[in-house]
Amino acid sequence: MSNVLKTAGVQVHEDTFFIMSPTGINNRAIIQSIYQIFKMMKALTEQSDTDTLGDSNYKALVYTAYYLWTIENESGNTVGDSTEHWIRPGGIDNKDLVDILYAFVKSIDVLTKKLDADGTVTDTNYEALQDTAGILMQVMDTKGNIAGNPLITFNP
Repeated sequence: MSNVLKTAGVQVHEDTFFIMSPTGINNRAIIQSIYQIFKMMKALTEQSDTDTLGDSNYKALVYTAYYLWTIENESGNTVGDSTEHWIRPGGIDNKDLVDILYAFVKSIDVLTKKLDADGTVTDTNYEALQDTAGILMQVMDTKGNIAGNPLITFNP
């Protein structure tokens, strides 16, 4: 299904639109969702770098450092800069999926710490909000790194 989003005079066209439901999710929807999350974080960090915040290295610290794959959607569009790690519409390896979930959680942690440390941001409790209210899990990647809420006891 084609999807065109119109917001405040801006039109964004995504080639494929999926709805996740409790009845399950297929590989196509997983990869499309990962593709869209990559695009969202890339846009968010690029915008943060150009806004009037005190720092301008949000993309480097949050996106470039953790989004280490190139994701291809069903239309052949790609997001990401990797030449070694590609995720294509045909499927995703469970190890890649776990590492990508780790990257999502870790990048949110890095982003919230960065916002708290930026002297031009009004509130400085972003990390506390994501740890106590938003992320109630931990993820261990294939290298043994753990990201997520430090208040949760990790017991693999």
